[in-house]
Amino acid sequence: MITMKTFFITLCTWLIAFGSACTSQNTNKYVIKTNMGSMTLLLYEDTPKHTSNFIKLVKEDYYDGLLFHRVIKDFMIQTGDPESKNASPDQQLGSGGPGYTIEAEIKPHHYHKKGAIAAARQSDNVNPEKRSSGSQFYIVHGKKLSEKQLTTDFNKLSNYFKQYINEEGNQSLKNQVISLQRNRQFDQLEQLIFQYKDTLAAYYDIAFARQYPVERLEDYTTKGGAPHLDDQYTVFGEIIDGFDVLDKIAQIETNQLNRPVKDIVITDIKPAN
Repeated sequence: MITMKTFFITLCTWLIAFGSACTSQNTNKYVIKTNMGSMTLLLYEDTPKHTSNFIKLVKEDYYDGLLFHRVIKDFMIQTGDPESKNASPDQQLGSGGPGYTIEAEIKPHHYHKKGAIAAARQSDNVNPEKRSSGSQFYIVHGKKLSEKQLTTDFNKLSNYFKQYINEEGNQSLKNQVISLQRNRQFDQLEQLIFQYKDTLAAYYDIAFARQYPVERLEDYTTKGGAPHLDDQYTVFGEIIDGFDVLDKIAQIETNQLNRPVKDIVITDIKPAN
């Protein structure tokens, strides 16, 4: 009896004989080596423009020596600015690139779960087509969210909350909000807004529920992510190993520009073995 392994080897031999090669399972797997450890990436096949561009830059050693120049805990770590190579400690980074952008390849089944790799880009007001940077990308660190958070239209809730705190008799609540904003306690402010969800629903006779893709709920509630970026940026891969390194980098001390005080350097990126 021919086993599946024997069949696969025979098939490969047959294909090679006719000038074809079997696709290795590691074709789109790459290892990012940094001075804080290594992470293994899987690049998606259905974002061919981004994947082929990334592979091209890797072959050119483009990323070697570049910094993770922007790091925000519970959000993401970003790299790919060529100006970050040998940058002075006070140098502002984030605007460099290879001189071209890439057409957006935004797919509904690729979303910003923890470990997702996505292309950075300029904002919509100057980039309505959502074209990606030619080299800069970020890896999502993110945070876990509750099902209540994910199935609530938070923008709508926030707008009605802003209206509510300006109603007569709500000055003390408004002062509390101002204090939280002044002290940059945004997580606490978000929690406060959610506390008023039922109150606002009754007061304005309005619902704040929204449909949310079931396949994303488990990832965002158990692993975490940055769902507010979904469908806005091209996600073209994900981390499959080295989450501990991602966590270490995301928690490093940064300055006011979110640049790490200690340089996080990419030593090289190579295909996985």
